[in-house]
Amino acid sequence: MGPIKIPGRPSEAPLLSLLRATPQDMPLARDVLLFLADEAKIPGGVTRDQLMDMQTSDFLAHPELLDWLLPADGWFHPLSTAPRLDLAQAQWLLGCDEVGQRLYAHYSKFLTLHGMVVDHHGWVFSSCLYGGEDTRPLCAQLVSEPARGARALRFLKLTGFVGYSTSGDTVGDLSYAEGLRNRLSALWRASPHGRQLQPHAWGAALDL
Repeated sequence: MGPIKIPGRPSEAPLLSLLRATPQDMPLARDVLLFLADEAKIPGGVTRDQLMDMQTSDFLAHPELLDWLLPADGWFHPLSTAPRLDLAQAQWLLGCDEVGQRLYAHYSKFLTLHGMVVDHHGWVFSSCLYGGEDTRPLCAQLVSEPARGARALRFLKLTGFVGYSTSGDTVGDLSYAEGLRNRLSALWRASPHGRQLQPHAWGAALDL
């Protein structure tokens, strides 16, 4: 997938046309696509728009909903209701250009919930916003529950998101997955676990 340059409006690409083109042997990918296209709800009646409007406190109460933000083929929350995509279905779905901007919006939302932002290179930083919700408890779970960061890394690996340079340089080495991995490593080093080896899941998520 090509560079994602701005976090603007989700793509207006014909998602319903993509639905009709979904291979018959990929029913779970179709379920995720229905949700992305606002044609289906999460169990419990939550729409995509409602999910995108939820605040950090909502996800602290129901962290399993984060699995709907970042589709992937593993590292599910124990209470997750998200479709359990296999690798083939995840690669097909997350590699479709038609859903690229929508998935980017989901990643931006994920970072905001955890008190972080991403720059145009794909590097991740702490947010400088003040007066909003306290995102620290949810962010701390990236260390205490490594599967969440692993799922995010897997999501980025499968989308293939790359940043861009304002100098016009090539984008091949500006990986969003690498940017998030560096941020997770920094969080780990600053935590009480900092002297221990980093979670194996973070590296495994980047292997295809």
